Amino acid sequence: MALVILVLFILCYFSAYSSLLSTHFFIDREADDLTAENLKYLLEVGGNTYHIWLNGFHFTQIIFVLAAIYPYAASFVAEKRGHFHYFSIIRMGHLKYRIFKLFANGIAGGLALCIPNALFFLAMSVFFENKMLYPFEFQPDGLLGDLFATTPLLYILFVLASHFTLGFSIAIFAMGITSFFSKIVYVYTISFALYLTFDIFISNLDGLRKFALTKIYYVMSSIDLHGSDVVLVNLLLVVLGLVVSYLNYKWELKNGS
Repeated sequence: MALVILVLFILCYFSAYSSLLSTHFFIDREADDLTAENLKYLLEVGGNTYHIWLNGFHFTQIIFVLAAIYPYAASFVAEKRGHFHYFSIIRMGHLKYRIFKLFANGIAGGLALCIPNALFFLAMSVFFENKMLYPFEFQPDGLLGDLFATTPLLYILFVLASHFTLGFSIAIFAMGITSFFSKIVYVYTISFALYLTFDIFISNLDGLRKFALTKIYYVMSSIDLHGSDVVLVNLLLVVLGLVVSYLNYKWELKNGS
């Protein structure tokens, strides 16, 4: 978890740096064609905490699926390989153990996506201006984007909540779909391959591309996305994960784990 938080935090910073902070840091303040008023405007726009946070997701969207499943999913496989899960099963029962493991896995996946973004915002708010601009130069176009212009903190909480929910759903799906395998590498490769295949396929279908996981994660720019679409995708991931995990549970009852 600590590794995921660190990596995503760094990627958030580099995303914001490549799109906004580099200009803010290296602007030529002595340029002849730059008036005091224009300089103040550029520094205000480039040094605004809300602008910086909003530009911090370009790189994280590349690995968010791996980030959601990395902290905890592999432990399920590790417990199975080391037969440590027998101790938990003896104490609480097989089905209860599986349910608790799925829930803990989902919580870890959700935290892995939302904690780095929250820490990034808090860190930027210490060093940059937390000023509400009217209007904001950079504004989200996606779901509830209008909320950012009036109450940006509430919008940030909304994005963090949506990322937590998505991470929760991805982690449960990944654990369920890979529960038949005993090698840790399968947890990552199978889940990531399914994500890439799904997103590439659905992104080429008009009217359905909004259901791509990348669109759900990068909710700030997903113009055609609705709340019901987000609920549907998350629900589908959770249901698939639960169904496959239950099938694995029945298989283990018959064949042993």
